[in-house]
Amino acid sequence: MSQSEGAPDQHTLVGRSYTRARRHPWVIGRIQGWTLPLGPFSATQLGVLVLSLWLLIQTAPLWTRLGPFALVPVAVPFAATWAVRHAQIEGRAPLRALGGYLALYTAPRRGTLHGRPVPTPDPVCPSGVITIQPTPEDDADNTAANDADRNGEETLRWAPRPRATTLRDLLTAPAPDPVPKKEG
Repeated sequence: MSQSEGAPDQHTLVGRSYTRARRHPWVIGRIQGWTLPLGPFSATQLGVLVLSLWLLIQTAPLWTRLGPFALVPVAVPFAATWAVRHAQIEGRAPLRALGGYLALYTAPRRGTLHGRPVPTPDPVCPSGVITIQPTPEDDADNTAANDADRNGEETLRWAPRPRATTLRDLLTAPAPDPVPKKEG
């Protein structure tokens, strides 16, 4: 026997994946040895079937007067059971999605820490000090004004115009005075 025909010393690696089987929904096919007709059913299907049959019985006085058209309401529970067979919400079975939404809505707003709800922090009153210091050029103007006030002269001065910092301020700012030409 040659190597090309498959020697016994060669090993074949086989990989198996059970992901698809694990994604298959849990189904109920037998209940205490009794096989469900048209089964197996998922828990969602059985829930829809039982709920819709109960609703059908409760509303019987309304649809029993329809005569031959009464078969339509009778068929609704079975059609709804068949319709939810492959129903998925965000990739999950409807009951699991409902459980996820209930967990979301019943969870504490601020989350949990070590298994307990995070408490709301106590309100804190912020405090601080803001100091506004004049620029050196404003200091020189104020010194000259103070000297004039001490001498008994009252001088009126315009407040310095703030520098333009936004586009609107730059566009509405008056044009600078033209520089006079030197005669020479």
